[in-house]
Amino acid sequence: MRPARVVDYQAHWYPATYLETITGRDTGPTARRDGGGVYTYVDDLGQSSLCPHTFHDLDVHLADMDEHGVDVAVISPNLLGEVSRLPVADAVGALEAINAEVGRAQRQHPDRLVGLAMLPMQDPDAAIQVLDRACRDDDLAGVCLLSNIAGRPIVEDGLLSVYRRIEELEIPIFLHPAHTSVVHAVGFGPTIDIGLAWMFETAAAALSLIYAGVLDECPGLVVVHPHLGGALPAVVDRVVDCQIGTRQRHELRAYLKRNFYVDCVQRTPRAALLAIETYGLDRVVYGTDFPWLSRNSTREAVERTLSEPELERVFANVVPNLRLPAD
Repeated sequence: MRPARVVDYQAHWYPATYLETITGRDTGPTARRDGGGVYTYVDDLGQSSLCPHTFHDLDVHLADMDEHGVDVAVISPNLLGEVSRLPVADAVGALEAINAEVGRAQRQHPDRLVGLAMLPMQDPDAAIQVLDRACRDDDLAGVCLLSNIAGRPIVEDGLLSVYRRIEELEIPIFLHPAHTSVVHAVGFGPTIDIGLAWMFETAAAALSLIYAGVLDECPGLVVVHPHLGGALPAVVDRVVDCQIGTRQRHELRAYLKRNFYVDCVQRTPRAALLAIETYGLDRVVYGTDFPWLSRNSTREAVERTLSEPELERVFANVVPNLRLPAD
């Protein structure tokens, strides 16, 4: 039986209008047109990412949603939003342009798309400025935060003011791996970086919010951790056993069951069951990672793992503080 409404809590869209504005630039971020609706995006480190029409064509996104029974997609421009190594003024300009395009897409399809803002986290004041404008002018409904800030933790001095502002606005945070993880510089290569290091790094980012005291100062924050919590469910008890010099007020699992939700983008057999044990069934939401992954692959994985009542619960779960279209 098809759920009453299916929300895809992890989907990505990279507006072609922004790619056009940076096409031909001499320094990254830049892009080039390769023909046939394909762009190549090059970041400020010179890393290239292919952006075919599935990445930037909204009609393709909407058609795929229809084909796979997705009513609403929560979209973030994560790849384009990684600007923490740029000068602050350049980062603000890029993100305000990107956020405006995401807001425009949301206004064009208010019953189908929910947009997330990206912030220049290398500068707390600039981050708050961009956040306020994204919520006020672009009507974006949440924030996508990457797992590192130019290789540094997401809980540096001064950033508490950003988290307090997010809490005041009552919008959720969606963690996502930074395209360049801290492991990238070691030289392990993209398979290990993307397949393993990204899962470690979002777990480290989530734990830093707890152990640096951010979630004690901002107890109302809602954080959506992608990929079934990354590496964290597999090592949660080891982390507890190894706590050294931490200053959180509560036991680790209390935060995971109070502040965190996870999406089910992870195809390893039984990984969903481990996440359910760690966070609780009521905190697992549906997600697909489209267009990086096909929507079929995630759905088939959770259908193989979960019982029908569990699957129905996952589809019914909602992320608090996220403004979804009215049913």
